This record gives sequence, structure tokens and C-alpha cells, in this order.
Amino acid sequence: MLPPRRFLALHPLRAHRLHRRPGQPQPARRLRPPGARGDAAVPWGPGQDQDQLAGPTLVVDWQRCRAHGLCAALAPELFSLDAHGFPVVSNAPIPVWLENDAQRAVNQCPALALRFGKAR
Repeated sequence: MLPPRRFLALHPLRAHRLHRRPGQPQPARRLRPPGARGDAAVPWGPGQDQDQLAGPTLVVDWQRCRAHGLCAALAPELFSLDAHGFPVVSNAPIPVWLENDAQRAVNQCPALALRFGKAR
């Protein structure tokens, strides 16, 4: 997506990147080594301490939970329901590939009973 035209006046040196002539090769991209931006690019790699990389866990506020079951519908990999419809959650850190589902379940809980906690 191209930026609005107002940015072209602010950044005239970048304008040549936006308007490439047909037939011109695309400039080569330089790849950064993992972790060059300050974040850990590899979630569980050799030589990395798992305690530092442990993500958040899900915590249920049992005073607020009314057993709607929406959390289990949104993230079935993270939640299961007991016989009465209340969520059963693991104390393990949330895997990287399920963080979006967990965030969605926390945001859409009708009773606001879900939150992120620290890994233990």
C-alpha cells in the first residue's frame, strides 16, 4: 500500500522507491540476522534461556466467570470446558502461534473474566 501523497513532500528521498519503472529489477533486500532489531526472532532456539522466553499465561477470574463458553469457541487449543461449562486452562505459557487466539479470547470475554498473567 502506498503512503498518502502528503508523505512524499516530507520524504522526497524515498519517492524513488514508490515509482519504479516497468522492466526495472526490484532492488535486492538485505536480510537482518535473527534478533537484529532487539527482539528474539527465534522463539525457542538453542542457547536461549526458556525462562526469559516464557510467554504469558491465561488467568481466569472465577468471581466474574459466568460459563458463557465463548473462550473455548474462540481458542479451542487453549481452553476446554468442564461439565458445568466453566473453562479449564493450563498454567503453561501460551505458545507463540496461539497468542492471537488468546488475545482475541481475552478481548471478547463477555464477563471480562480472562486476563494475561506472568509465566511461572
